[in-house]
Amino acid sequence: MFKYLIRNSGNDRGYSEITASLLPRSREESYFPWAMALDGRVVYANTQDRHEGMSGPGLSPYTRSVGMKRRAEAQSALGLIALENPQFYVAALKKVSSPVKSFLLEKFLVHENALIDDYAAGIGKYAYGMKYSSFGRFSDHVPEGAQANKKMWRDALDALSDARPMPTLMNIHDNVPSKLFKKYASETLQDKYRLWAATFRADREGELFYDDSKDQSVPGRGRGRADRGSYGLSTVGGMIAPGDAPTGWSSVQAHNRGVDMFKRIAPHYSPTTHFKPRTSKEDEVMRNQFSSISYYRDLDTRNELFGAGPSGTTGTLLASAKTFANLTGEDLKQYCFAIMGYLVGGGCHSLHESLTVMGYLPELEYNSSSMLGYSGTVGHKRVDGSYPLLPASFKNSHMFKEWQAKYYDISVLGGIHWMLSN
Repeated sequence: MFKYLIRNSGNDRGYSEITASLLPRSREESYFPWAMALDGRVVYANTQDRHEGMSGPGLSPYTRSVGMKRRAEAQSALGLIALENPQFYVAALKKVSSPVKSFLLEKFLVHENALIDDYAAGIGKYAYGMKYSSFGRFSDHVPEGAQANKKMWRDALDALSDARPMPTLMNIHDNVPSKLFKKYASETLQDKYRLWAATFRADREGELFYDDSKDQSVPGRGRGRADRGSYGLSTVGGMIAPGDAPTGWSSVQAHNRGVDMFKRIAPHYSPTTHFKPRTSKEDEVMRNQFSSISYYRDLDTRNELFGAGPSGTTGTLLASAKTFANLTGEDLKQYCFAIMGYLVGGGCHSLHESLTVMGYLPELEYNSSSMLGYSGTVGHKRVDGSYPLLPASFKNSHMFKEWQAKYYDISVLGGIHWMLSN
């Protein structure tokens, strides 16, 4: 049971405190985020009272900007839970790490030092030193001497054996196919990876990952982002700006955060905008679920967050997991939760930017601005509380229930609350 603040004009504070697992959501009684109390908690009001004025000392309206700040905090908090609690997904990590390690050892038996050198040059370099300042690096110092590459190799094999640290593992899982497959993998394995990678990268004309850099008539420039220019290393977890981090907010390894590196340059959506999906000559029908305009429409109409643009890394990680371990069901959801920890907890992307790509798999349902699932027949869908993208290992924990209650305005109301905000 958790405490919620409910609007009460008869109380001197302007609200009362109730204890419940979740607030009611029925036709007769439902609530929306109405105000913010001095202690930073949300005050909820009955939807029937949404037009009544502010009352109570120290209360401030729950505005669109407040909602976006709350969304950033809620998404970041979820990412940090994943980052700091590998027990929720370690089983899935091991199922991918084991065949990745087997692949490396099998190729080592044939290629030996050539493979070690290629691993160090293509993958290991990101795990050491400050040149790239990668998240999850083993050390701030680059190994030196004749044994430097072998150290990188041994460290990687040890990490794959131990299934930790998670950010380093994700870097290895992500880069082994892209950096080593062309030279060392069989055609069959390469084809399998290419097929999965294409599944998560909607790059036909008019789609989310379409590279329009050579087409001057299309605004947006690729993934709709550009280098911000000036930024520095950050130890703030998630996508929270350093000055906005709440007291006690988790710190992470100092690194370059994607949310600091990029700015949005894609046009903002409006019903009359000229930025519309375009079909390729090969396709008469647009794949609407991959449409770039649908993505930016949801971004703008549902108070979603732009961090670093749609997440390509989410797709390559899932392609690697599918190629090496063909994860499904709970294992796949656990691996997705690890991705959330790596990319959202590490400040590489907003949650929406990662979940959008995960949702390209039919078994990983994602509805824009809400992690809740849909139930009911086609055309009469109702939001349910299944959270189809989260693993049972996490949903059955007290950490999930605490996160859900603390950020009820985001975790449950999701993309609905913005319509009722001030």
